[in-house]
Amino acid sequence: MRQKSFLWADDLSTYDSILELPFNIPFYGDHVSLFVLLMAVSMFFYSRATLSQTPSSTEMPGMKFMQLYFMPLFLLIMFNSYSSGLSY
Repeated sequence: MRQKSFLWADDLSTYDSILELPFNIPFYGDHVSLFVLLMAVSMFFYSRATLSQTPSSTEMPGMKFMQLYFMPLFLLIMFNSYSSGLSY
């Protein structure tokens, strides 16, 4: 995917920065990647939709919190500095 463009990303082998921050956030970086942001939001809504359809007696309550809130946030923080093709 080196030097291949898709939608707004000019190069899928680097991150697609839509906003440069004037400061550095630890473990996150100094930019906001739109592909990663869209991945986290879609993962949240997909998890919320599938968890509402499953019976609540089969799953521990802590696991529901982890799947719904923690995983999209964790992947948003972790994938922000990775290549945009990976999060796409």
